[in-house]
Parts: sequence; C-alpha cells; structure tokens
Amino acid sequence: MKKFLSLAILASALGAGYVQAQTDIYIDGSTAFRTSTYNAVKALYGANLTAEAGCTNDANGNFFWNTNQNGNTEWIMTGQMTSLFASRTITVHATFTGSVQGIHSLYANTDTQNYLTNTAATPGSAAPSQAHTATMCLSDVDSSSTPYTLTGCTELHVAVQPFCWVKSVMCPNTFTNITSQQIQALLANGQVAMQILTGNTNDTFNVTVVNRSKDSGTRVTAFADALYFGGAQNYYWSTTNNNWYASNTALPGAPTLYGAGYVGGSDVANAIKYNGSAYSNNIAVAYLGASDANGVNGGANVLAYNGATPSTAIKPGNSWSKNNMVYDSTANGTYSYWAYECLDYPNTVSAAGQNINATDLALFGRTLAGYDSSYNFAPTAYSIDADIAATTSKTAVRLGDMHCSRQSVGSVITPN
Repeated sequence: MKKFLSLAILASALGAGYVQAQTDIYIDGSTAFRTSTYNAVKALYGANLTAEAGCTNDANGNFFWNTNQNGNTEWIMTGQMTSLFASRTITVHATFTGSVQGIHSLYANTDTQNYLTNTAATPGSAAPSQAHTATMCLSDVDSSSTPYTLTGCTELHVAVQPFCWVKSVMCPNTFTNITSQQIQALLANGQVAMQILTGNTNDTFNVTVVNRSKDSGTRVTAFADALYFGGAQNYYWSTTNNNWYASNTALPGAPTLYGAGYVGGSDVANAIKYNGSAYSNNIAVAYLGASDANGVNGGANVLAYNGATPSTAIKPGNSWSKNNMVYDSTANGTYSYWAYECLDYPNTVSAAGQNINATDLALFGRTLAGYDSSYNFAPTAYSIDADIAATTSKTAVRLGDMHCSRQSVGSVITPN
C-alpha cells in the first residue's frame, strides 16, 4: 500500500558509493511522536549504540541534561547502524519544536534550531548545543496544510494521530459534546458564555478556549477540521490570579517562528487540571493529542466532537486506559479530528552543514517511516510503525489498521 506524497523526483545519482567516517542526521518537528521516533532510532542502533544523552527545558526556556530519554525535548545518539550503513558512525541529533516549525526548517533551509553537540555531560547540568539546519522533520500535518508547502521533498505518511477536544476539570458535568459550529464561535471570540455550549440559560459564566502556538499540528488540524479559517486570541492560566488572561506574548522558551500560545500539549493539559473552589474561573476547553487528553481526569473530560470520540471505548464522563486502546471510530471514519503523522526530507541535500547525501538520507527516512525502496508501506522492526505496534500504551493508529483516508488535513474522509 502506498501512503506517500511525492513532492519531486528523488535524486538518485548523488552519493553513489559515497563513504565517510561519520554522518550526522538532524531531526526536527512534532512533539507528539518524539517517543516513537526515539524508540525507532534506538532500535536501528541496537547493540551498536555507543552513547546517548537527552535534555529538557525548564519554565524559563533553559535546557538541562536528564535521563528520561524518550520524553526529552532534545536528545542525541551515536554509534553504528550496521543494517543500513555498515560500520560508519552515525550520530542522530533530535529537537522537537513543533510540527509547523519542523516543516519550516526544511522550507527555508537556512533556518536553524538548537541541537545537542555531544553526549558527555552530567544530568542536571547545562546542556551544550549549537544552531544547525534540519536534515528531516516529523509533522502531525502534511506541509500543504501550512503556509510552507514543501517542494523538492518527499513526504511519507507514518501513522494516524487522533486528537481530542477536552474540557477543564471545573466545567459542568452536563457539557459532554462540542460541535464544529460551537468551535468556530469559540475560536473567533476566545471566550463565550457557557450556555452557548450547554444550552442551559443559567450557565452565564464564560468558557475560554485554550490555544497552542501556531507551530502546533494539533492546532492546525483543530482549525481545519472545524472549518475555521480566522485568527485566535491566546489565553494563559495565571496561578497568581487563578484566572485566564489574554496575551499574545510568547511563553519563555517558545519556538521562534510562532511564539504565542502554549508550546506543548502537556502545558495545556496542566493548565486545565486545576480543581477546587479556588479555581472556579478555570472553565475552559482545549484540543489535545490522545495521550495528553488521557492525562486530564483520567480521560473522563474528553468531549464528544460532533457526536463521536476517537474510540467507542472513550465515553464522556468515563475514565479510560491507553493500554491496548483501539481507536476504531478513527479507523472506521466516524470520527474526523485526526491527521497523518508525516516524515519529510529533501530529495537533494543543500542545507548548510549537512554531511549526508540524498541516497543515504532517503534510505534512513524510508526505514524510519516504514517504506521499501519502491515506496510501498512495508514497515520493518526498525520503523516507527513497529514501535507503535509494540507499545502497550496506544496513542496513535497504525496505517495498516485504517479503513479510511483523506487527501489533506480537514478534508473529506473516504473509505479505503
């Protein structure tokens, strides 16, 4: 089954017989798939992984080494991938700045992000990094859904990412469903009277929509699927005033391309969790990936979206487990808030500082995304698909389990 968008003809002449002592690969993009990306890359090294390190950022945007590798904001691995590159040393540097930010890194190949430079550091110490161009990116959305449609690149569908609309813990129990039209009103105004969503004329208090920054694929998909094409007011939760406040100022450590709004889904989830009489103003709705949605009240605060949830096992008001979750509503086409996770890489490597040729990059990209040399979806044990299959905690849908498809983010869903 072919599940890829060929944006240009692959350059195959470059790098025939090309050999070098070390090759560096720089990955940018989606925060949602950083765990699966980490696991798949580590599987490619196997026993030949020489060293690795990772870091995360604090509230002020400073980066520090830690040992929680697969959830890190940045990581680095080095060693040999003998199944692909024999004895050559391969060093993979990864930074996860957001889907649209990752696409922009390839769109403007002079755009740089900070990547870790070495693995020798003490956990808790400041992490050394340097600015570098991206070799490839992962994105929750295809590039054509952003202002940066890629040309001269290959874009491969890796998996399907279901998203959820979620209410804050302090929202009324009677609020269980949200429609595209209600979302349009929320996004256009930032805050609306709760009665617009519940139909109860006594619910005169405001409900706030919580936005991610524009580099978020979750945001791109939320807007596109609800057919909303306008701008948005950004709100943040103040732990000082215990209230929502409007601001278009970026949080510390926000990506440089699109700063305003929350940077990650976990930041949003944490903001809408506040519970108790002191937090009576925390009446809000937000859009989250399945993992972060599950983290809010055990998943019980997921709303039905146009009458459906990503899985028939997910019911508003009931907690649910990610363990072996089957996202049947997503796979069967009865739930529409989802997008393809994509892997993008250039067909000719022209960005400054890159020391990998197009042939080797295509081989690495195909293997990670799960495609053979003819670009048929044929995942191996070294692919992101294999990691999704092996992971008990399910937050994505494998391509092979999808019984429907769509041409672009928010477009019509059709049976396979």
